[in-house]
Amino acid sequence: SATNFWTIAIASKAGRTFSSTIKVVVHTTKESIQKIQSTWPSICLLGAQLFMIIIF
Repeated sequence: SATNFWTIAIASKAGRTFSSTIKVVVHTTKESIQKIQSTWPSICLLGAQLFMIIIF
């Protein structure tokens, strides 16, 4: 019937939208994690230097 067709059409559209949204979120999360990982060593070094200055 027509209602079934529309239900399926809307559901599949919603499913696609949902999965593409998830993909974008995952991609963005991965990128920010990589950025944090690449800046992490310099943050650690900076922290260590400040720590040394405070202690000595």
